[in-house]
Amino acid sequence: MKKILVISAISIMVVFAMTACSGAEDGGTEIGNDETVHDMGTLLQGEVSTQTAAEPARSSGQGVIVIGERFFVNQFMEIMLNQQLYMGRNLQFEGMFFTTNFDGRDFHLVYRYTIGCCGEEPIGLVVDLGDFEPFADDAWVEVFGSLDFDYNAGLLTLRVLSIRELDERGSPVV
Repeated sequence: MKKILVISAISIMVVFAMTACSGAEDGGTEIGNDETVHDMGTLLQGEVSTQTAAEPARSSGQGVIVIGERFFVNQFMEIMLNQQLYMGRNLQFEGMFFTTNFDGRDFHLVYRYTIGCCGEEPIGLVVDLGDFEPFADDAWVEVFGSLDFDYNAGLLTLRVLSIRELDERGSPVV
C-alpha cells in the first residue's frame, strides 16, 4: 500500500508543489561555460551575476541548473509548470533516494519533502539510473542528469549522468 501511495504522490506532486510553502538555506544557480548564473530569487529581483563553471564538461551548452535548498520548491514548480522549456536541460540537486516497485517495474526517486495542505509531501523526480546501481532507501545523494519524459511510465524523468552518495545531509524538508 505504501508503494502505491508513493507512486501516486510522484504522479501528482505538481499539485502538491503548487500549494506548498518553502523556507531553507541556499538558492539555486545555473552554471555553464562562462554563462550567466540565474538564481530564482535574483531573477525575480531583476539581478543577474556571472560565474565560470567549475566543471565545464557537465554543461549541456545551456548550462547546468543547480537546484539548492532555498528555492527547491520554487524551481521544481517552475520546471513542472514549464516542462517543455526544460526538456533536455541538465539538472543537479540533492535529496533522499527511494526505490519502489509498482506494477512489476522498479521506480527510483530522488526527493525531499515540502509542507503542503496535507502535511509533508514529496517533491523531486523519478530518476532513470541507466547503468548506475541503486542506493539504499533514505541515502542522501547528489544527482546530475538530463530532464526527459518517460512515455512508458508517463512521468517526467531525470536521465542520470552521475549520482553519488553524500556523507553530509541537507534538510529533508524544504
